[in-house]
This record gives sequence, C-alpha cells and structure tokens, in this order.
Amino acid sequence: MIRRTNNLSITTCALCRNSNDLRDSHIIPRFVFDWAKRTSATGYLRLGLAPNQRVQDGFIERLLCGACEDRLNKFETPTAKQIFFPLHEKNTRELKYGAWFEKFCASIAWRTLILYRGVGLDELSPETLKNVDDALETWRMFLIDEIAAPSPFDLFAIPLDAIQSTNGRGVPPNFNQYLLRKIDPGVLNHQGFPLVYAKLCRLLVIGSLSWDDPKAMRKARVNHGQGNIGKAIAIPEFIGTYLAERAKHAHELQSQISDRQMDRISQTMDKDFERTVNSESFAALTRDVNMFGDAAFAKKRR
Repeated sequence: MIRRTNNLSITTCALCRNSNDLRDSHIIPRFVFDWAKRTSATGYLRLGLAPNQRVQDGFIERLLCGACEDRLNKFETPTAKQIFFPLHEKNTRELKYGAWFEKFCASIAWRTLILYRGVGLDELSPETLKNVDDALETWRMFLIDEIAAPSPFDLFAIPLDAIQSTNGRGVPPNFNQYLLRKIDPGVLNHQGFPLVYAKLCRLLVIGSLSWDDPKAMRKARVNHGQGNIGKAIAIPEFIGTYLAERAKHAHELQSQISDRQMDRISQTMDKDFERTVNSESFAALTRDVNMFGDAAFAKKRR
C-alpha cells in the first residue's frame, strides 16, 4: 500500500515550475523507508495516524517532474551511501560529507514544509507564514542552483542514538524505539519560532525558518561545502522535549492498534522467529523493556 496524503493540488512541478509531467514523489526518500522495513521484525511499516494499516512505502505526492526527481536523487544517493547507512548499519560516529549533503537537507526541509504548508499552519501568525513562504522559495532556488547558499534559512543535521539511562521523569517508555526507528516529518513551533523537523530514523534534519538563537546548535549546522557530523552535539532542551512529545504521541497511536491487527503482527513475527529476534525493531524494543518494563509495549500481545 502506498500512502498518498492528497494534501497538495499542483499542476506544474513544484521545483522547476516548468513541467506538468508530474511523478509520484516521496516526501521522505524511499531509501529511508526501505531500511526501516528491511530491518523491522515483520517487514512492514505502520505510519502516522493509521496504525491499523500496514504499508510498504512512505508518503507520496504528485510533486516533481522526472528531471527534478533525478536532480534530487543526485543528493540522495551519496547521502544514503556516506551518511545514512554508515550511521544506521555501522554506528559510525563521525561522518564526512560534501556539498551534496546541504542540498539533501534542503530538499528534505523543502518537501516537508511544502507538505505542511498544504495542510495549513493555522497556529502561525501572518508574519511567520511569510517566513515560511520565503524559506520555501529560498530552498527551492538553492536546489536549482539559482542561489549559492540557503541563508538565512540554515540547515542542521543531528545523529541520534539510544539513551543509556533515565530518571523516568517526562521520558516516554518507547523513547528508544522512537529515537532509533521512527520516521517523523513535521513543523516544530517553539515560542513563535518555527523549525522544519524531519526525523529519518536516527538522522534528524532541521530547517530554520525563524530562530532567535542560531548559535544554540552551531556544531550541528550543515556547511556549504565539506564537513562532518557525529561529533558531540548539545541538543537544545526544547528539541529534546519535542522528541519526547513525539515519542509519547507515537506510543498513544500504537495503543490504538486493533486486536485483529495485533494477531496479524504476532503471526508474522512467530512465523519467522529468527528474523524477529535479530531485527533492529526488536533490539530497540528490548532497550525500552530493559529500561521501562512492560510499559514499553503500547499494546501487549495476548
């Protein structure tokens, strides 16, 4: 099953604005979903507000023409090979990148913001919505090489890892599962300063729309040319709080899985027990069970 959000209604390519030969475009690149699916206990995903539906792919929109799909793929391919897979499969602590990575991050922020602009950002003021539109246009022009840099709408990349301990206060019992496994794009509104938030399993991409303290994550800022991610990055408290809030929300959604779907999940896991116990999703669940006990299960197997 393909998840089409049907939130956009456009007739020409959103990037080049020339072609009307639109394709089904991923908001989050397909390689992210392919990895999450391949390393899961069941081989399927359950996304967003429909936990009772298992899916094979991520969110799709008729957004780009074929030429612009190819353009973005030139940034996605090296990111997958040199950033995403080393981070997720080898736990590489320092990841070097070239100029393609800033373009990749811009493409993620741009696509995510297009999606949410289409849904409507009613909580934002008219002035802030103008910043949203300015960011969309700046990132678009950067992606098609009409400008050399995306400033002032800077981009940040943060590698995530499991937590080792917790005092339990404010930390949801599925926090490791969320940090390590979830794909979660959105817009974070912090005290009137919105940020694009795109969590690609263990890689968090943030696009700044209007930020009062750009130095808060200066070590996470993506350079215009070469650079690296993976060194010690102090995440601002409000982003840590938002991660916990999103994890709690994911836990609540998982608790809504029907008994019929729970039976289906159980049968799939039992059918290939070796895959289940060796999967990344089982490892993340085990971390949470060791830390939080039975509360780690949003809904227990009967």
